[in-house]
Amino acid sequence: MLARSLLFFLLSAAAAAQTTYHVARDAPGASDGNNGLFRTYQGGVDGPWATLSAGATRAAAGDTVLVYDGDYRSEDTGWGIGVIPVLVSGTTAQGPIAFRAALGNTPLVRSLLIRQRAWIVVTGFVVDDPGLVIDYSLPWSVREPLVRQKFATYMQLVEGLEYDTAIDVKGSSDVTIRGNSFFGYWSAIQCVTARRA
Repeated sequence: MLARSLLFFLLSAAAAAQTTYHVARDAPGASDGNNGLFRTYQGGVDGPWATLSAGATRAAAGDTVLVYDGDYRSEDTGWGIGVIPVLVSGTTAQGPIAFRAALGNTPLVRSLLIRQRAWIVVTGFVVDDPGLVIDYSLPWSVREPLVRQKFATYMQLVEGLEYDTAIDVKGSSDVTIRGNSFFGYWSAIQCVTARRA
């Protein structure tokens, strides 16, 4: 009986183990076919992922996805160029899923969508829209056509988003966003709570 209890405890502890994954777009050998468990390519499938979307779809509760220097704004995820949907959630029991810039790194992303998710942490990214840059010191009569053009272009690129938003959080809970930098957006973070029918 003691042996069975010990085996159950060890299997439970292994199942609850937290994993650190690595995304290093510019690292030699980086591929979404890798297991993401190593910062540098070791051979076979032992190496970093090449895209942030790999981590945003494969991480599990309690995991950390470390993202290294690189420009991730050109990823085509099916949600729009550079729009990274977070398709995973953490849990109260196992903890949040953390998406963090690796120490000393400043990865560039265009937009993160967190919809109907829970227990997500986003830290240390530079969120930058490389689209049309508007000089806000100009008078409105000069800026208005540029603002309208930027909005129209963005809406064509990312169908279904209401605003030019860097991090879009909707219908989600227990989301932490800290230590990020935002450039070129009307709205850096948009949070909309879910309504009950």
